[in-house]
Amino acid sequence: MTGLLRVLCLHGYMQNAQGFRARTGAFRKLMKSKLDLVYVTAPHKATAVQPPPVADGTQADYEIERFDSDAAAWWNETSDDVWGDIRTSAKFLAGEIRDKGPFDGILGFSQGASMAAIMMALIQAGHKAPHVPSKNPEPLELVREIGTSCPKFKFAMLFAGFYVNMREFVDLIKYSGPIHGRNIHIGGRKDMIVPMIRSRRLGVLAFTKPVVVVHTQGHYVPMDADSCSEYRKFIDDVAPHILKRRAESSVDSSEEKPSS
Repeated sequence: MTGLLRVLCLHGYMQNAQGFRARTGAFRKLMKSKLDLVYVTAPHKATAVQPPPVADGTQADYEIERFDSDAAAWWNETSDDVWGDIRTSAKFLAGEIRDKGPFDGILGFSQGASMAAIMMALIQAGHKAPHVPSKNPEPLELVREIGTSCPKFKFAMLFAGFYVNMREFVDLIKYSGPIHGRNIHIGGRKDMIVPMIRSRRLGVLAFTKPVVVVHTQGHYVPMDADSCSEYRKFIDDVAPHILKRRAESSVDSSEEKPSS
């Protein structure tokens, strides 16, 4: 297990950990010698029956999308307090990181990809400065509460993610600055739920040096040959540095132990 990178996996809206794990079976098989994938279920019950129809009424992606019976959400757009939902999810994930970590990276799909970006920004802001002045206290409350207590993720794999158009998220990115850590953003030309331009926008506006991969399919984790090649290339590029640092930390820890 020491040669694997541990990755926290966040499902999409109206999914859960078990369902997302099943959907990514081919991805897990592809990366089984490289990644240790840990799936968690969001703390909120999803309230929507299905995503709202897109402008042209296209239903192709809805037909292939299977929603879980125990549908969960990182937040609900119909909530009276959307940022409150996000706050609850962030605190939940901080607990999961403490209990099941440490993690080298984070992976997210759709709403889960956006939640992953929020977590990375919170943690980066927490490590960046003990206090950042602001007229909007909401993001800073989370930064102070969980951002300083969680280690940074070293990389992110974000599928069909989107930039969250909320004042709190915009302010959070201002506080944290563009998110560091290696990052890859995968979006589909035929995705009618999260159009490719939204995935690209998340990478460009919220991250440093984003790698953007465009596939020809819809709203799911693609497993065509070109996409698989990009996944391998990305992980093969980030893994050596992470594993080297892990080995160095292990040696340092062993040298600090008193001899018996």
